[in-house]
Amino acid sequence: DGRIDNLDVPAGGFVTYEVVFDEPFSVTPKVFMEIMSNSNDTGYAAIQHIVSNVSATGFTAKIFNGNDGTLAPGLLWMAYGKK
Repeated sequence: DGRIDNLDVPAGGFVTYEVVFDEPFSVTPKVFMEIMSNSNDTGYAAIQHIVSNVSATGFTAKIFNGNDGTLAPGLLWMAYGKK
């Protein structure tokens, strides 16, 4: 499991973040990811996220910002499977 803090995502744009597991899995794990923020800004409702390119060694996090201003969400993620 892990945490990624404050990814600056431009208005109407997206960012990608490559996550590498501390210890590789023996098979491709299942990965769950969620947005986090301490902000009360309602613009965070326009954030979408996708987990892609999952492998035994890591995955790609994609974060999309549908808001008209830059936002800086964090991500919490968890991977589970056979090591």
